[in-house]
Amino acid sequence: MYKVAATYGHARGQYEYALCLLQGTGVSNTCEQAYDASNEEVEEAIQFLCRSSTKGFYGPSYTYLAKTLIDIAEKLHGTVYAVGKSPIPRVLQMLALGMECPYGISDALRDETSKLIKHYENSKNKCSNCGMTGSQTHPLRICTMCGCVAYCSNVCQKRDYRDGHKFDCCSKNDLFNFQSLRLTLPWVSKSGWKREGVQLPQLSNHTEERSLMQMVKDETDEVYGEENQDYDDYVLANLMLRMRQNIEMFLNRESQNSNSPSILKQQIDIFAESIAEYPGQQDFIEAMEAVRKLGNSAAHGPKLECNKLVQLECEKAVREYRLQKERFEKYRERKTKDSIDTVKDLIATKVWKDDIRDISGPMVLWVGVLLVLLDRKGKGVKKIKQGKARQRKVM
Repeated sequence: MYKVAATYGHARGQYEYALCLLQGTGVSNTCEQAYDASNEEVEEAIQFLCRSSTKGFYGPSYTYLAKTLIDIAEKLHGTVYAVGKSPIPRVLQMLALGMECPYGISDALRDETSKLIKHYENSKNKCSNCGMTGSQTHPLRICTMCGCVAYCSNVCQKRDYRDGHKFDCCSKNDLFNFQSLRLTLPWVSKSGWKREGVQLPQLSNHTEERSLMQMVKDETDEVYGEENQDYDDYVLANLMLRMRQNIEMFLNRESQNSNSPSILKQQIDIFAESIAEYPGQQDFIEAMEAVRKLGNSAAHGPKLECNKLVQLECEKAVREYRLQKERFEKYRERKTKDSIDTVKDLIATKVWKDDIRDISGPMVLWVGVLLVLLDRKGKGVKKIKQGKARQRKVM
């Protein structure tokens, strides 16, 4: 079950499945064999720990991934401070993110993470190249990229970077990039062959590049196939999980600043990638309705109302998937431009007729920006203004 959850992108499932691989849980072997992870198992476990940490939904994955990298470095090199092979810059940033993550962090784990940070932060108290300690008159300068090592001068910084820090240093953007890990694993594989170090594979960005709807459908096709009677149930359940994670993550992090225009733009971006995958104009309209309702709730309503909206948006996502499946053949040959023009007319006249007066200025602005991106001729904002003018005449 953990493997299924991990395959479908569930952060907690990825964490638990990685523990099973590293600890031997569920392996039909003797105890000694079960706890002696092979190269393949360690590589796969690190992959899932990185993916779980990238999503930011489950705090313990940060700490466990950091401890795993420390353990590998000590087994390979006898120390975690080997220049060019040190995981410390990456580990300290992972532990800091783990302390900030609000999900799954117990008091005991928080204390353990804090102790690890204090233990390995000693690298900031002396020059990483010559070992010189700083003073008030001559303070050390911190590496601007990783922020985890210090230097007494530019000369020491250049030498240390040349000798190997360029391999250890990493920014937050590359923190969970497999290619930048540069680890080799000398354990014995399942087949029993003693192997030299095996370079970790690069994490494929194919999953991240696909839109939400297509990603859910492709992953389910790979596991079950369309002829399976449980196909629809798994697709819908997976889709609801993805939508819930996206919306809940946004609401939990941004609800306190919901009146900010930049937050309203993020609300639109949540659904923008899935809108691009919808083949039918009705699906497009419903997706735009989801954007409008979420934006109105976050801009004007209390947090409780926003939380209620999470379930509504998940249910809407399920309905949108059903519509997409039923109407795909019907709208497959329809020209994209004709569909978008029809949607703009409906949005400007009918779809927002009841609620256009309640939409704040920033929300109208960002929806206009979204429509302009779809039609670079600038007709999106003009359509909204025409809709408001018609409403005044009706009133």
